[in-house]
Amino acid sequence: MPFFVAHKLNLVFPGLAGLFIATLFAATMSSIDSGINSISAAITTDWYRRLLVRDQEERHYLKAARWITLSLGLLATCVAVFLGSLGEIWQIAVALMGLWTGPLLGIFLLGFLTRRANTVGVLIGAAAGLVCTFVFHHANGNEFLYALVGLIPTLLLGYLTSIPGPLPQSKQISGLTYWTRKR
Repeated sequence: MPFFVAHKLNLVFPGLAGLFIATLFAATMSSIDSGINSISAAITTDWYRRLLVRDQEERHYLKAARWITLSLGLLATCVAVFLGSLGEIWQIAVALMGLWTGPLLGIFLLGFLTRRANTVGVLIGAAAGLVCTFVFHHANGNEFLYALVGLIPTLLLGYLTSIPGPLPQSKQISGLTYWTRKR
């Protein structure tokens, strides 16, 4: 596509190549700023407001969210500057998604398919899934198998380590799992 825009489109319609590049940058910027704002809102609401600083007025949390947004933007810019030296973007994206996908799917499935899973068991399973994925990664395993390598230990250890713990109360999980949904 970039070759066509630079070499062919510009000959037929002068100036259209610049407009095309501008729209490409606008679409990219739109996606990036949406992601940064979403992450900033989640950090401000879930961590900062709930765990660190409670009972402040909204203006305080807005200012904190702006600083978090600025910090995330600077971090993203720094990562983008050095990303080219890390390798091909496709391989990096597949590897990063694969490293986290298996344990995250395991957490979801434990919560949805079992009545026994509890917080401690799920966290132990997820940690084991991450460790297995990282070991597999460093053993030069296929990055398309990362999710499976992280999923299996998360499910097995998450369920097994939940068994000795207390059974969740039915009012806590009512309607949230496959077995407790209303039919």
